[in-house]
Amino acid sequence: MRRSLLLLTVLAAALAVPTAHASPPTFIPQPSTSFIDPTCGFDTNVDLSAGETLRLFSNGNLLVTGPLTATFSANGKSVTVNASGPLIATSGHEFFGQGITVGPIQLPDGRLTIASVAGTEDDSSFPAVLVHGRVLLDVCAALSP
Repeated sequence: MRRSLLLLTVLAAALAVPTAHASPPTFIPQPSTSFIDPTCGFDTNVDLSAGETLRLFSNGNLLVTGPLTATFSANGKSVTVNASGPLIATSGHEFFGQGITVGPIQLPDGRLTIASVAGTEDDSSFPAVLVHGRVLLDVCAALSP
């Protein structure tokens, strides 16, 4: 009974607080695309599927959700990565992303590679730098001759 009363009191207080009137986010569907990436030291064909949606908020934050597969091919080999995320990126002094991502990234040991990573990355420069997390797949190593 006390728990229910407390919950009702908290809900009533929450409803009484005025809400901020922020602009709604901009929705940007991400198309499929193909390109060649030289990050590995050899040309890697990259094919990204369509399906993700980027939501850009008025404060500069963004949220990327939806299905994404990336297929990488080189040296007669091919790997496909599911990188559906979500990816949450916050802006401010620096730009950080969190989630499952795939692309050129500098690892904590300084190596530059294409990788599928889960964790936090610093996206304030290119390539992104893995700050905390783990490599799910080092694409360059998987496709090396």
